[in-house]
Amino acid sequence: MDAFNISTFLNVDLSIDLAKTWKRYFAYVLDWVFKGAYVFFIFYVSSERYIFDHFLISFFVFMPVYFYTFIMEWLFKGQTLGKMVMKIKVVGEDGNPPSVSQCFVRWVFLFVDAYSSVLLTFLSSWAAVFSAFGPLVGIAKIEKSAYKQRFGDLAAGTFVVNAKDEYFTIEDTIYAYTNHHQNYKVTYPEVMRFSDKDMTLVKNILERSQESHDEELLEKLTTRVKELLEIESKESNELFLKRLLSDYNHLSLQ
Repeated sequence: MDAFNISTFLNVDLSIDLAKTWKRYFAYVLDWVFKGAYVFFIFYVSSERYIFDHFLISFFVFMPVYFYTFIMEWLFKGQTLGKMVMKIKVVGEDGNPPSVSQCFVRWVFLFVDAYSSVLLTFLSSWAAVFSAFGPLVGIAKIEKSAYKQRFGDLAAGTFVVNAKDEYFTIEDTIYAYTNHHQNYKVTYPEVMRFSDKDMTLVKNILERSQESHDEELLEKLTTRVKELLEIESKESNELFLKRLLSDYNHLSLQ
């Protein structure tokens, strides 16, 4: 399956495209390139051998390598440097960036999905030959999974999906509808019952219906929003939702 659906409180299911396996693999390779560059830099600038002779000092110096995936996906909302280049990202079952615990679980399961053959080197030095094939465990699981999930994804409840072609900016959020008129008058103050997350979802569905010219989706969204906020309006569906977004932004910035 190349997509999965997210059920929203607006009674509208959102379909999100899953990342291709080859994109995930190249992101993995790129991440190792970045980690390798960091290690090379440390060896290049470190003239003092005590950095490598003392376990604790060495551990802290190389901590960004050990915990790279966990730290990056947590700080950059589901993306590592490799995922940024490949334009993919990790999301939870609700489509939002993964939580700290989800990032940690995905990192722990890398020892199964990608490093299992590397661990064999502790048993025999000959096993190092097979270390390059470690990612095949995760790849095999991704290919057999209905939603392209490795063991870490299944344990954490996450998915790897295609990110937007461009990186997120303030214009990608609900604040793209901010009205800067000094004498702006709010039409629907009830909108403040919704949160930023709720309004971002409204915005995304609105824009999706506009792009696909899906009047049925627009009608369904508008009807549900009016029911939840107990609002009556004679404005067109599109104008009503846009005004709702403007009202929300105006009130939230007060």
